Amino acid sequence: MFARMLFYTFWDNGGGYGSYDDGLDRIRANGYLVEELRAAFARGVARSSRAPRGLPLGLQQIPLYSHATYWRSEVLAALDYGSLEQGKGVNHREGVAWCPQASTDALFVTLDKDETVHNPNTLCKDYAISPRLFHWESQNATSPTSPTSPTGQRYLNRKDHASRITHHALYP
Repeated sequence: MFARMLFYTFWDNGGGYGSYDDGLDRIRANGYLVEELRAAFARGVARSSRAPRGLPLGLQQIPLYSHATYWRSEVLAALDYGSLEQGKGVNHREGVAWCPQASTDALFVTLDKDETVHNPNTLCKDYAISPRLFHWESQNATSPTSPTSPTGQRYLNRKDHASRITHHALYP
């Protein structure tokens, strides 16, 4: 799965490759790039101020860690949001990405919003309330009252589906 995460870091739309090995072979063929990647990974580990931890029960099969930094494409690849087999890349712009394979909603949040860079419509008030609670303002397309909002309906109806456990993962 880590190789798939690396693949999608380079080609979030699949890059036209027929297999992950084809794309990874292209990376491997560039020795200088491989050395740069190794050095960058080592630097990232050495500079980390917190030790990454595995995800909690129910998500431990996902190759992501808390207190770690990922690109959006890596998170979505780890959650099986897209795949070459599905013919779907991992490009997702903002907001909620429903990842049915992992029964997880990935919420992508920009915490430090600069008013000179961000559109006024995207200046939502997102902030931590406590270590376990987060205040997240939904984008307009996610409405709990609209029958056409699958995300809102999934949140409202999750209690009706006792056999279906859903997880919410926040990625600032």
